[in-house]
Amino acid sequence: MRRFFLYGVLFLVVGLPLVVNAHIRVMQSSPEPDAVLSSPPEKVSLTFLGSVEQAFSKIEVFDEKGRKVSKKTTFRDDDTTMEVELQKNLPPGVYTVRWRCVSIDGHKQRKEFRFTIK
Repeated sequence: MRRFFLYGVLFLVVGLPLVVNAHIRVMQSSPEPDAVLSSPPEKVSLTFLGSVEQAFSKIEVFDEKGRKVSKKTTFRDDDTTMEVELQKNLPPGVYTVRWRCVSIDGHKQRKEFRFTIK
């Protein structure tokens, strides 16, 4: 009985921090960071390892002058993918994708990346 108690305490001390610190991460991005594209994409999408909270997660895309060129963020695939449509016929230039998400466990992330249209 004492052995089971010790194993239980060991699990809580060693195992629990691993569960608490398991953070959501991006598995796939379209376009990929630093991509150089010959034509403008229709949308930007991010797929995560784990679900995101829709109410606190979004993607925004900005042109070189800081003007927003994206629409409202949508979600699919059991809230593991969020995407945003872009304005039609974007001109050549560098575009900044800013995204934020909150995972189901409450972990917050904010990141950005760029892609270029030639």
